[in-house]
This record gives sequence, C-alpha cells and structure tokens, in this order.
Amino acid sequence: MAQHTDASAANGVLRPALWLALAIGLVGNVICSATGLSLIANIAFSLISTAAVVGLVVHHYRSRKTR
Repeated sequence: MAQHTDASAANGVLRPALWLALAIGLVGNVICSATGLSLIANIAFSLISTAAVVGLVVHHYRSRKTR
C-alpha cells in the first residue's frame, strides 16, 4: 500500500511540474521571438516546451490505463 501512496504523491507533483515547464517554455519562446534574442535560446525554450508536451501526453496515457 505504501508504494501506491508514493506513486500517487509523485503523480500529484509531476503533472503540475510538467505544466509549469510548458508555460515557461512557451513564454520564453514568445519573448525570444518577439525581442530577437539568440536562436540558441529560442531552440532551448522550444525543446523545453516539446519535452513538457511529450511528458504530459505520456503521463495522461499511463494514468488512463491504470484507472
């Protein structure tokens, strides 16, 4: 039972962290594009956004199968 509780606690932290990473990536990407900052920073924020979206999709499908 303790392992199930630990997994639930991890899921409770993971989803908001992924949403926060997505928001940071999107805002950073918009700022880089609007101000003309370096292409490297723009790519870095795009990779953060992409990784967060992939993480959210994977989390959704994994948690959906367990219900």
